[in-house]
Amino acid sequence: MYTHYWYSKTHLDPDIFNRFAADVKKVLKEIGVPLARECDDPDTDPVINEQEVRFNGIGDDGHETFLFTRDTCKQDYTDGDKAFTFCGTARKPYDIAVTACLVLARYHFGNSVRVSSDGCSADWEQAIELVNKTFGYPMQAVDERSDGESLIQKVEHKDPVASDKEIVSVFGK
Repeated sequence: MYTHYWYSKTHLDPDIFNRFAADVKKVLKEIGVPLARECDDPDTDPVINEQEVRFNGIGDDGHETFLFTRDTCKQDYTDGDKAFTFCGTARKPYDIAVTACLVLARYHFGNSVRVSSDGCSADWEQAIELVNKTFGYPMQAVDERSDGESLIQKVEHKDPVASDKEIVSVFGK
């Protein structure tokens, strides 16, 4: 299955989350892929508010629900102060919505969010182009091998606030 993974701090800044949610609303309108809260409930709208972003494709065009929350409970799978989450899209049409949201999360939350994927940088090009076109956020994807076997997708951006203007890794420090 084709899956995207992310670690996020268990409590994300509410003001930043609101800006992220506003951008998600705008980018989902640009995508034009039919979305619902759940794939088996096509008459519901995606949930985008101050606490969460939640959506799926509709019917057979859906797979696992994308759920990105401001406050996440620590689970068995954690990395320091970050909780692990994932969404398998099986490359269905709503994958562009998931990848665009993860690019936006990385942009807004910086090192508070780490993103990886079963895909390679080419699989992220459409989402990154959409985010760049819609918002002007200078994002890019970089392929990197972590252990010689698994391909890890890094989404990076030039941090306009950083004094050294270095590229900030999605995996953070």
